Amino acid sequence: MPSRLTIIKTLSKVSRLLRFILDYRSIQNYRHISHSRLFDSSFYLQQDNDLNSLFKIFPLLHYMVFGWKEGRRPNRFFEPEYYSNQYDVDNESNWKEFEYYKAFEHYITRGCVENYRPNRLFDPLFYASQYPLCLETGGYPLQHYQENGVFEGNYPCSEVAELPSRPLISILTPVYNSDESLLRKCIHSVLYQGYPHWELCLVDDGSREVHVRKLLEEYGDLDSRIKVHFLKDNRGISAASNEAAAMATGDYLGFLDHDDELTLDALYEVVKVINDENPDIIYTDEVLVDLDNRYLGPFYKPDYNPELLLCHNYITHFLVTRRSCFAETGGFSDKFSGAQDYDLFLKLVEKNRKIIHIPKILYHWRAHATSTSVNHEQKLYANEAGRKALTDTLVRRKIAGTAENTELKFFYRVHREIIDKPQISVICSDLNDSKHTADSVKKLMQSTAYSNIEFILPREKELGSSSLERLLKDNVDVKLVDFAKKMTAVQWKNRAVEQAEGEILAFFDLALQVEDEEWLEPLLEYAQQDEIGFARGRIDYPNDDIQHRGTVPDINNLSWYNYVSFVRDVSIHLNGMHCPQHVQYVSESLCMIHRDKFTDLGGFDETYAISAFASLDLCLRLSEQQLEHVFTPHCKTRGNSNGLRQCIESIDIEDAARDKKLFHEKWFKLLTQGDPYYNRGVLSGNKIPGEAFLKWYAGGK
Repeated sequence: MPSRLTIIKTLSKVSRLLRFILDYRSIQNYRHISHSRLFDSSFYLQQDNDLNSLFKIFPLLHYMVFGWKEGRRPNRFFEPEYYSNQYDVDNESNWKEFEYYKAFEHYITRGCVENYRPNRLFDPLFYASQYPLCLETGGYPLQHYQENGVFEGNYPCSEVAELPSRPLISILTPVYNSDESLLRKCIHSVLYQGYPHWELCLVDDGSREVHVRKLLEEYGDLDSRIKVHFLKDNRGISAASNEAAAMATGDYLGFLDHDDELTLDALYEVVKVINDENPDIIYTDEVLVDLDNRYLGPFYKPDYNPELLLCHNYITHFLVTRRSCFAETGGFSDKFSGAQDYDLFLKLVEKNRKIIHIPKILYHWRAHATSTSVNHEQKLYANEAGRKALTDTLVRRKIAGTAENTELKFFYRVHREIIDKPQISVICSDLNDSKHTADSVKKLMQSTAYSNIEFILPREKELGSSSLERLLKDNVDVKLVDFAKKMTAVQWKNRAVEQAEGEILAFFDLALQVEDEEWLEPLLEYAQQDEIGFARGRIDYPNDDIQHRGTVPDINNLSWYNYVSFVRDVSIHLNGMHCPQHVQYVSESLCMIHRDKFTDLGGFDETYAISAFASLDLCLRLSEQQLEHVFTPHCKTRGNSNGLRQCIESIDIEDAARDKKLFHEKWFKLLTQGDPYYNRGVLSGNKIPGEAFLKWYAGGK
């Protein structure tokens, strides 16, 4: 039973809410305001088709009570989060009890009068100065823009108007039996773009639903930038998309599905990058939304990651490319129905294209119960089509290997052939009791069919001659390298490399247990490639509470190993532990490299005392030589959490602090740029301040 005080407070809030609704019309007395236009009931109702009758009569009431929490907007051009961050809403609002409503209440009662921006791309002062007719007719700038200016191609702000180059962007949208409400939302998301130099090429692929033709003709008559074409028969999405491309006259093509939406600033952000970078291909982040535009979850993507794209189509939406590049690929192929976009992207990224990722959510991807975005059991034919497209890619690129399905639908493995079977020197470190070293090496040898291997071990008093004799008796090629008392692990590894005979070097922690029958071969698939520096495998630690896990950093955790494991592993957690992918760093406990690449740079920097920091440092030095590093989940091992904990605890804290400081000072500039394969949108999504993160990550002052 609620207390009397709680009941009184609740009734008071309800009373104020009702009084506000009754006083609703008084707000219209503000100069230049037409409140019925600022709260766009028609737009609001389009966001949810399932509102009950009461809320359909009073949509503003629904927004005040529920809509703001669901990510809805009261006006197509009003963005509450932007507005609240820009202006002092908390201190200037008269409706402090209704915190959920303060931003819009502040805007309609004060902000629009004082020419505050309702979103980042509409500047009332600029608009009125460029199009004074909006004031001469008694209108409010935003009202004029949304009712007239949008259709006239007016610039909403100086940022758009002053772009040095303003290319025409052609948006390609194939249509087939589309839901009327979703198709309208899709078209509106282009029609109301802040950047006005676009054309929307809509191709109906022989729809049977009668409303489709009527709707498309309606919008074709509304705006000359909307081009409509009707195919007599259903020819498939590839053919319809190619027809849309044939209609296009823009320098760049963008791809938009008929039930998805662009954000208002999507094309502006794309054109800004075109001006700054002159790219061939651009892609953005996206968010999954339901049928009523409720956010289901963001998709933060890495910068262009070639190996990840060979695993699955992580680029998806929103993709923009030069029309000339599209033409060179031959367009969409109906050979790969269901994976035609994956095939196109694989072809587009070839020929040394300049590919730019915009780390901003500019696309809303619609989730259906029957769509592959939420149900991978749908369209199983598309899974096989994706594998066939990948097979064609290997042939085009002359990659010796096969494209294979995995346990997950729409995720693949490129299984490369091993060339010439070079000798591998496995340089072993041991976190466990070295008395068991001989047994560990023997198990490791028995776990692979690869035979051209030598093992290099530290010579310590615990590893006696009898253990060495047992290994030699079992036909294990083994060498012992002295590990002096004052020698660091970094120094010993360099000495071990000096005595290694193998063309390929593998660094392996004997505390790890190999999970699969193969462990060397997946690493060797990559290490044998000229453009690859390190290849690293997967290590799983059960019940691990020492190192970083997940995609969100704990910047209050000052443990050196938490920092190292975040820097080393976070991009893999973001992009998928089950996916082969390019990475910026590797684990010193399980990695492989061609001997020449290691020795050409002098090996590990012995200024570092700890292997983890020496490994991070060498990764960056190799990257400066234009070499890429790769993670493969197909070399899978399991670590011992207790052994790892004991090892970390044995590290001198002062050594760790000194190594961390050295790493920060040496690579500060590069670290401030961030890891290209870790999208820092995760930080803002979890309300982690960027400056605080950089101070922790790069050692800023």
